[in-house]
Amino acid sequence: MKAALIVATMWVVAGWSGTRDDDQNPAELLKKAGISLSEAVQKATAIAVQGTVVAAELENEDGKLIFSVQVAQGDKILEVNLDAKTGEKVNTETENEDKSAVAKALKISVTQAIEAALQKKPGLAYSAEAEVEDGKPEIEVKILSDGKLFKIEVDGATGVAGTPKAKKSEKKDEKDEKK
Repeated sequence: MKAALIVATMWVVAGWSGTRDDDQNPAELLKKAGISLSEAVQKATAIAVQGTVVAAELENEDGKLIFSVQVAQGDKILEVNLDAKTGEKVNTETENEDKSAVAKALKISVTQAIEAALQKKPGLAYSAEAEVEDGKPEIEVKILSDGKLFKIEVDGATGVAGTPKAKKSEKKDEKDEKK
C-alpha cells in the first residue's frame, strides 16, 4: 500500500497524465518530421483535388507522426493524413463538419499565411487553423523558434501577419480552448 502511494505521488508530482510528455510536444515532433507544414498542405491539396485547406497540424496519432490537413469541401471536411517523415498519404476521412463559411471568407491560402508568419518570426511552423472571428477571417499559425513556442495571427483577407506572441506551452492553449 505504501509503495502504491509513493508511486501515485510521484505521478502527480511529475505531472503524469497517462501519456509521455513529448507525445504532443511540438519541439520533439518537429525533430522527427521530414517535411514542413507548408509541404504537407501542398501535398494534401493535390490529394484532395478540390476544396480549401482550413487547418493543418503536426501530431502524434496512435504513435505515428502525421500531418493532419483539413480541406473544406462544401459542407464537409476531407481530412488528409500524411506521414510526417515521408509526406506519403496515410489515409483520408470525410467528416460532417461545415467550414464552408471559413473557406469562403479566406482571401489567402493557409500556405500563404504560414509563409507570412515565418517572415515575421523565422522558425518551424507546426500548426495553422483558419477561423472567422468578429466577421473577419484569420489564420492562427503556431511556430517553434529558438526553442520557444509562438502564435501569430495572420489576416485571412490581406495576409498581414500580426505580432508574434510567446506561448508557455501547448497544454495551456488546450485549456484555453476548452473554456
